[in-house]
Amino acid sequence: MNPLLILACFTLSLGFVGPVAGQDLLDVLADQYLLEAMKALKKGKPGKAIQIFEKIEALDTKPPMEFLYFYGKAMIENDRADTYDLRKGEALLKQFILNIEKKKWIYR
Repeated sequence: MNPLLILACFTLSLGFVGPVAGQDLLDVLADQYLLEAMKALKKGKPGKAIQIFEKIEALDTKPPMEFLYFYGKAMIENDRADTYDLRKGEALLKQFILNIEKKKWIYR
């Protein structure tokens, strides 16, 4: 097959599946970061977990709902937490609870 034709087909396909595939990769990366952060929390390292959660926030993706719970937990458990961190942690946990309640309402 003509290499130029292959290149043209590939370039055209990026316009159709590139953004979707890219979003899928971001979602997978967010899930991977979430697992790393959960491991850090389990090891008693909320500061390390917070650094990983900040990486998830920097991605252009909607993280899974568990993100809210574990990020909030890390913010509150961090021994270096200031008032801002505690408030952010509380807000994340509150948002998690509200999302859970919405899902319960939908599935009733």
